[in-house]
Amino acid sequence: MRARHRHFSCKAAGAVVSYDARYLTNSDGSALQTWTDRSGTYNATEATSTKRPIVRTGANGINGQTALDFDGIDDDLQAVNVPLNTRITVIVCGSGFTSAKQFIIEHGNGTLPGFYFYGDQTGAWMFRRGTDIYGGNVANWFGQVAAIGSLRNSGTAAYRKNGGSNLSNGGGAGVMPTNSSLTSNLNICSRNRTAAFSDGLLGTLQIYNGSASDSMLRRLEHATAFSFKIACS
Repeated sequence: MRARHRHFSCKAAGAVVSYDARYLTNSDGSALQTWTDRSGTYNATEATSTKRPIVRTGANGINGQTALDFDGIDDDLQAVNVPLNTRITVIVCGSGFTSAKQFIIEHGNGTLPGFYFYGDQTGAWMFRRGTDIYGGNVANWFGQVAAIGSLRNSGTAAYRKNGGSNLSNGGGAGVMPTNSSLTSNLNICSRNRTAAFSDGLLGTLQIYNGSASDSMLRRLEHATAFSFKIACS
């Protein structure tokens, strides 16, 4: 099993985007302009030098693995024209996000169709395509300790931490949109570069079109947890 985790390929598994800080060769403390999409198409960039996340290596990263440090003020990355379905599977690895500025991943600009995945309580996720639905009712569910977060939308969306049981969606409301493709910008650790900037370390982000099977979701979570030395159920 450990060998399977070590050699797991997000691209081969069908990731639309796959960002993994472990493959960065930048020195510790350097600002990152471009995070290469290991699936090959949608690199995430920040043109303004003062708004780029900082590369953290070794003990400054996540359990000795390289990660990106977002300052919670204006740091962000954006990939343009990314096509994603309503039914998707998302994997995030992060650490040290403050309770007021948890990680956020958003496809769209906050008002137009898209989705977001957020480490905070009032709406851990939202999907919008004409109708919209959101869920989440666990205060700062992602926390500050290094962890894996996953979100899967099969028509019923569910999120969880470190491969455990699904977390509460008791605060949610709305109507689930039908499955359709949307091409829009993907914002990493901000809402369209204007709000909700995240303050913490991000190690990886993977997004797959379609709802992963139970066995595949577990493989995605376990492979990511193994890569960043995180215990996973």
